[in-house]
Amino acid sequence: MEIIKSKTCSFTGHRIIDSSSSSKVMSGILKTCEDLIAKGFDTFISGGARGFDLLAAEAILTLKKTHPHIRLVMALPCKNQTQGWGKADKERYENVLSLCDQVEYISENYFEGCMQIRNRFMINNSSICIAYLKNARGGTYSTVLYAKEQGIQVINLA
Repeated sequence: MEIIKSKTCSFTGHRIIDSSSSSKVMSGILKTCEDLIAKGFDTFISGGARGFDLLAAEAILTLKKTHPHIRLVMALPCKNQTQGWGKADKERYENVLSLCDQVEYISENYFEGCMQIRNRFMINNSSICIAYLKNARGGTYSTVLYAKEQGIQVINLA
């Protein structure tokens, strides 16, 4: 399936979202994506990491129930991304993968830099990025900076 940049939204966010914020973040994702769907967006790209990425992917799967034309693309850094994850996180990840519309792998195996390549793939293939950025450091921060450098609109839910 082809990704049409002008109708595609990507997600980037922190891996740790405290449980007291989780439902508020999910509500923000759902509302923002509903607004984007009303404007013609039909493809949503998640990087599949723990935390915000999986929450965003699950939000899109929820929205697919009422908007069956939308697509969830998982852009994954490597096939062994879940190495070292706990059982519950692995089960959530496998469930999302089984229900998504398309999977794009950057690499067979992890290597230093594969996460950054994945992040750039997502930004390069979207026209809006929904972020959950609270700290001016790390992968989410560098992805948001890259998006802004590329002229991509960033909606920060934090």
